[in-house]
Amino acid sequence: MKVTETEFSVFRAIVKGIGVYELVLCMSDLLYVLIARADFKLGGPVGHEWHYLPWAVFHLCVAFILIFGTDFFCRIAFARPAPAETNADGA
Repeated sequence: MKVTETEFSVFRAIVKGIGVYELVLCMSDLLYVLIARADFKLGGPVGHEWHYLPWAVFHLCVAFILIFGTDFFCRIAFARPAPAETNADGA
């Protein structure tokens, strides 16, 4: 399978775009916690906002993996399979 440079670039852009999206999700979770700690009424019981912190850490980790590991994912996605070995008699 021959991969064109355009296909490779589009794949890289998609992976980096998903990484940026995860980074935005991380920042929104952290912002929610900061606003809630500033005593704004956002609904829900007091102290309810702290469950957003593990999700923020998760989104941050996924974002870093996707953004900084884009080349690794491209090598995995477009890896060429090893040629099949044949016996000496051609079977």
